[in-house]
Amino acid sequence: MSVMRCAPSCHVEFNATPLSGVPLMPAGFAILTALGVVARTWPTDIEITCGSEGKHSGPTDPHKRGEAIDVRTNNLTKEQKYQLVGDVIVQLRSGATDTVRMVGKTEVDGWCTDHFFACVESPGQPNEHAHFQVRRGTSYP
Repeated sequence: MSVMRCAPSCHVEFNATPLSGVPLMPAGFAILTALGVVARTWPTDIEITCGSEGKHSGPTDPHKRGEAIDVRTNNLTKEQKYQLVGDVIVQLRSGATDTVRMVGKTEVDGWCTDHFFACVESPGQPNEHAHFQVRRGTSYP
């Protein structure tokens, strides 16, 4: 059994006045819960590299709203990277009728459920990571 941990520079904060200024919202909790379920059977530790901190695309970015989590993948094989993303997105389904759908034309583009989106960002690059967020245009719960 592996463990889920945060990188030293990562902010995944639960209190009302977190250092980053952004508490984790319900979507962020759902992503962490799904990661925790997957970690129970995953062969390596799962390291969260970004919560609500970091340089993102502005105040509407899901990280800045406490609704996105990034996970290190550059220590995994190609198959493991996509297996991790797939395993977590399956856990994020909201019910029996919620299915996982591919978004785009290739596995790099990502997968979604009714409320969540996941992908491997920057595959093969030094900043590669799995990205999980609430789906654009939706709210959770």
